[in-house]
Amino acid sequence: MDLAKQMQLALTIVLALLVIVYGAFWKFARDEVYFLCGNFHIGVSERSVLRQLDTAELSRYSIVPTYTGSTITFSSPINFSFYQCVINLDVHGQVKQAQFI
Repeated sequence: MDLAKQMQLALTIVLALLVIVYGAFWKFARDEVYFLCGNFHIGVSERSVLRQLDTAELSRYSIVPTYTGSTITFSSPINFSFYQCVINLDVHGQVKQAQFI
């Protein structure tokens, strides 16, 4: 096998490994958003929500104030925020709804 073929094979193997590793991180990030989102039921306090979201390793959240309270959007940049948990809070800081999208 000549050098060009060896280089092509090595590059193919490296690229395949990168795709596999990225795919694993994609799944870990999705699972993190999915399972944390499942913890938020009606009546859970904002403090509890934020405390749990702060444990995330692969994801981030943003808080947007609204007229009816606030909305927390939790997602991961690893999967380009394809999966999201949208948490709506009332004016008293209690969860009204949490939805995995």
